[in-house]
Amino acid sequence: MRPHRLFVAHCLFLSGLVSTAIAQDEGKALGPGHHALKINAAGHTWHYAVQVPKDYDGTKPVPMVLVLHGAGGGGEAYLKNAGWAKKADEAGFLAVAPDGLPAGPDAEPSFLTNPRLWNSGQLRPLSPRAAIDDKVFFTALLDDVAKRWKLDPDRVYLTGHSNGGGMTFRLGFEMSERFAALAPVASGFWIVPRRSTPKRPLPTLFIIGTEDPLVPLAGGERTLPWGKSYVPPMERTLENWSKAQGCPYEAKVRKDENGVKVVDYGPGTDGVMFTVVYIEGHGHGWPGGKALLNSAMMGPISSKVDATDMIWDFFREKTRAK
Repeated sequence: MRPHRLFVAHCLFLSGLVSTAIAQDEGKALGPGHHALKINAAGHTWHYAVQVPKDYDGTKPVPMVLVLHGAGGGGEAYLKNAGWAKKADEAGFLAVAPDGLPAGPDAEPSFLTNPRLWNSGQLRPLSPRAAIDDKVFFTALLDDVAKRWKLDPDRVYLTGHSNGGGMTFRLGFEMSERFAALAPVASGFWIVPRRSTPKRPLPTLFIIGTEDPLVPLAGGERTLPWGKSYVPPMERTLENWSKAQGCPYEAKVRKDENGVKVVDYGPGTDGVMFTVVYIEGHGHGWPGGKALLNSAMMGPISSKVDATDMIWDFFREKTRAK
């Protein structure tokens, strides 16, 4: 396949284009299956997709995994191509995948010219998108989901990829009281917190490829479809997040075999652990995802880890601390 065709395929993967009707009834209880919804928050209309397990009957509370796409992406793609819809049906949880607002919030999204983004702390401070407080949306989203389905509030989990991983870190710090555990993938903790610790420490699993050209372990300049930018060394994220969770910044190697290295920091405040998984030879794509990404931009693909399986295994036994 020619390089430009690979790039187009990558754009389609990220955009998550579907022809699902959008439900209009605000707060209406809904059953199993796939749903596309919208809500108004922070002066804008936001869209989100939900996969409800087929055996859901509304009689008992179910866990929820909130999945955040990367820059230029869309929630639908991560439900399908990253395997979250399938995993939700198998394991019996709600998979909720919202769309970020585009860089130009009042215009139609476009992967190349107006990509969907999260206000993770990476945006130019004076840009229109940086002026929008995404926390207002996420508060409204969590409340809307809780109205429509019988949700276990102590088993709400958060994961995200790339720019969505950065937003996962930010929400885990600034809205820690709403979540039980976090799993950012291929990103950094970009914000400078106004306080030194979150309201509640959160067990965290972080997954990163050793050959990621967009979030290089050593830091440096990177090339995105929208231009070049600088990222700090990964050590800064690891140290800052360890300290935020009250974990000693001392790496303890738990496992290092078959190209997968698992490192623990902790225990920290309330006994929480911060675990980092390095995938040898993997680039920036979602580990275990089905899409054929543009390797020239995203780096190599490794099949050593299925991130969706690994993350759910990490989440499933954890409950929100009281």
